[in-house]
Amino acid sequence: MGALAARGYEKTAIDPTIEGYGTVIFSLMKAGAFAVGILILSTQLDLLQEFGRWVQPGESEAIDVRLLTAWSEGARDVTFEAGTISIMRLYLALSIARGKKL
Repeated sequence: MGALAARGYEKTAIDPTIEGYGTVIFSLMKAGAFAVGILILSTQLDLLQEFGRWVQPGESEAIDVRLLTAWSEGARDVTFEAGTISIMRLYLALSIARGKKL
């Protein structure tokens, strides 16, 4: 969803020979920011569904454990996805800049 929202599949967002690597990296960052926003929203909705109300840290031990679990999972997901997708997109941009056919 992040790539669609950031128009990450347009030629200018992939091909660094058109507008440079800055455009490729900026498109990647916009897509990532949108994806993180969707992840945070879906996590909040999951917590709302689980507890039936908006929860805050410190209300109970069970809520704190669940919030820490959600934070930990989100942080690992963002780190892994950002790393793998960034490497793939930059490899694609380098391959296009070198004139390789994919």
